[in-house]
Amino acid sequence: MNDPATKNELIEITGLWSGKTASGETYFSGSLGRARILIFKNGFKTSDKHPDYRMYITKRKAKDEGNSATASAEESVPAGMPDSGSDS
Repeated sequence: MNDPATKNELIEITGLWSGKTASGETYFSGSLGRARILIFKNGFKTSDKHPDYRMYITKRKAKDEGNSATASAEESVPAGMPDSGSDS
């Protein structure tokens, strides 16, 4: 088998799906156990010392429990989290 993960002894944690926010930005989402993972481009980056992406974790909704497909970005952004609409 020619799997790069095997060659480098990488351990896969989960898979991620890409989606688009209402403002057209790409985001990634997936699940890890009972948690939902969301990764957005850092819209507040103003220097190289700031991270390029931010990862958030929220509880999975009941409708997501048996489904690895992602919900819309509008439903995925946890309340109080910034929208990543800026290209900064």
